[in-house]
Amino acid sequence: MPQLLCYGAGRTVREPLLKRLAGVPSLVLVPMAELGLVPWHAARPAGRRRYACQYARISYVPSARLLCEVAARPATARPGAARQAPVVGNPAHDLPHAGEESRALHAEFHPGGLLLGPDEVTSLLMYMTHHHMSREGRSPGRALRTAQSWMLDERREAPPGMPAALLPRVRHIDATDPTGWPGFTHLGW
Repeated sequence: MPQLLCYGAGRTVREPLLKRLAGVPSLVLVPMAELGLVPWHAARPAGRRRYACQYARISYVPSARLLCEVAARPATARPGAARQAPVVGNPAHDLPHAGEESRALHAEFHPGGLLLGPDEVTSLLMYMTHHHMSREGRSPGRALRTAQSWMLDERREAPPGMPAALLPRVRHIDATDPTGWPGFTHLGW
């Protein structure tokens, strides 16, 4: 079902929108009602290999008013800015790889934060998103898009410093499966 949703969104919206906005590096969407259930960044027409997030950085906000508020805030992305962030990873201990994921994020990117705590694909996506924010100083939206592009690259390679427990998963990502990486979105500007 998620695959069909992504195909439909790709055919009816992604292609016409991206053609009209060619060269636009980022889009902020305010999906209303049922449209908020569609992973627009994972939209692609059937038979096509590229997803919408490979053409543009896509963020979501719940309202245009909030977009204006967030856009007016000063930028905070800088290397090491979130070193004290708490890391919450599967406090119920019922997800197979969540503990690994949260320990890796805590050790590599937020060692001063509090460790309070999803699967193979999301652990790689989360690691790469934090890698791009902490090591490269990217904003959260840019970091997520870069991580998504990395996930979709069939020639992806692990960056230096990736924990050994995550390394074997790098070559086994099924980028065509929309149940792993598309579940993460950037909210805000």
